[in-house]
Amino acid sequence: MTAICQRVLEHVIQIDYHQDKNCHVNCSLCYTPFIVPCFSSGLQALRNVGVLPEEYFACEKDPWCKKVSRYHYGESVFQLGEVRDVDAGVVTSLGRVDLLIGGRKTFAGPLLDKEYERVMESVKSDISKAKALTIETDGWTNTRTEGIVNFFGAGRVLLLVTDNASAMKRAWRLDITKLPVFRDLISSAKDVVKIRKHRQLNAIFKSKQKLNYGESASALVLPSPTRFGGSYLMLVSLQKNKVALGETVLTDATEVPAAVKTTVLDDAFWEKMSFFLRFMKPVVEGTHLIEADDAKLSHMVKICMKIKDLANEALNEDSVIPLGAVQRIKSAVIHRITKFCIFDIHLATYLIDPVFAGEGLSDTECQRAIEVIEAIAAHLKENTEKVVENLAQFTTKTNFYDNEKMWKRALTLNSITWWDFYCKNQPLHPIAVRLLSLLPSACPCERIWSEYGYVHNKVRNRLNNKKVEKEVAIKHNLNLSQQCSEAEKKKRAELSAEREKILKAYPSVFLFDESDSEFSEDENDPRPLWTSDEELENTSDEENEEDLENISD
Repeated sequence: MTAICQRVLEHVIQIDYHQDKNCHVNCSLCYTPFIVPCFSSGLQALRNVGVLPEEYFACEKDPWCKKVSRYHYGESVFQLGEVRDVDAGVVTSLGRVDLLIGGRKTFAGPLLDKEYERVMESVKSDISKAKALTIETDGWTNTRTEGIVNFFGAGRVLLLVTDNASAMKRAWRLDITKLPVFRDLISSAKDVVKIRKHRQLNAIFKSKQKLNYGESASALVLPSPTRFGGSYLMLVSLQKNKVALGETVLTDATEVPAAVKTTVLDDAFWEKMSFFLRFMKPVVEGTHLIEADDAKLSHMVKICMKIKDLANEALNEDSVIPLGAVQRIKSAVIHRITKFCIFDIHLATYLIDPVFAGEGLSDTECQRAIEVIEAIAAHLKENTEKVVENLAQFTTKTNFYDNEKMWKRALTLNSITWWDFYCKNQPLHPIAVRLLSLLPSACPCERIWSEYGYVHNKVRNRLNNKKVEKEVAIKHNLNLSQQCSEAEKKKRAELSAEREKILKAYPSVFLFDESDSEFSEDENDPRPLWTSDEELENTSDEENEEDLENISD
């Protein structure tokens, strides 16, 4: 039996043999029951499915079992470049009984074309039916310099999400790892990690790892020059191996670099590292949370609350780093939150999200959020007075919203599902579902390149550009529309619930406080926060080249 047939048997069907020489075949995706003659073996019966008359298949919901063909492309169980003649009949007969094919060419041709047309028609239908749209794009025009918004209608677009080169350049200058005190910390940490390049010293370190941590030992890692959070992950790996590193540098079996030994035995180094990790954890963790496909604008508010809370703690305690550096960090945090991360629409979504319900917002922040909700209600031609009255009941949990069970379900249900299920006829519902549908970043838009990366393997590189485009479009749009396997849906729901649990545990603090004015920066001030453009360009190139060499080693 070939590998393709084994995957068919494993993922697509279940077979039950009977003494009446019939084979009961059930589709594991739509659970359609089929009864087919069984002449010799399960595989032979499987091949017979493609030549049996239509009356053998009695599925009222989906007589042609189209979900299986969607599964082929959506989950990429079958590679278009690998389907062979002997397996093509099996694959296609299960996916589309009305199509009998003789090989890879048809499976990658007519069947692919039909599925592509069906998916794209479904996408166009969803867009045309949508009451409001969020557009994520890397540009404002297509290849013919025509405005993208023109295809959808400006009146239906509620939010535009895109990247901004000037804002990104400003963000590079705000990178906390470029602050002198942390730059020295990271430089020393890199020197320690590089002990793995010394054969004898690395062997001693591994033996100490095994002795202290057993099978749970973690490797030392260098930061990647192209991924955010690389320095954080490097310091985490050092902290996990603190005991083993201390024993390694005290060895007499081989020479240990003096700088490495001094760093590992320096208590101040580990104290600074602990401060850095504690402060950077919500930044790195929040970045991953906000890049998820199901992330919401309200998540950004909670993440910024956590970061500001840590900045306040750092300023009020006896810090291991200079007070001036701490003040500059807090100044950068406030500037970043107020000028870039949080706007009124974020506050409105946070106020209307049943998971948070405006927890921790100041009176001023609530007023800004209410003004956005009023503006959207007026744009949708809703009764503004009723919307505001309903919002007051929602935030105070009175009248209709005085239901403890309903609020408990908000922690397990998707926020939009919660509004559709419990509050479909409330005046606030149209505004709530629109705000909660908005995405906080353009990361899902960038994720399309991962789909192309999956397609371009050794086998599929033989496909022409049109076939690649169709396969990527089918897979990506099926995933977006949740037409995926039940296991994948369950996994996504569990991850989403875990993210909500993490965010709910974050503290609630005022984002915009009058006491912060002393730390606010003049946005017209041409001076860099702590890194100039020239310094950034000169140092980053050298560091990236060095890191790439170390990673290759």
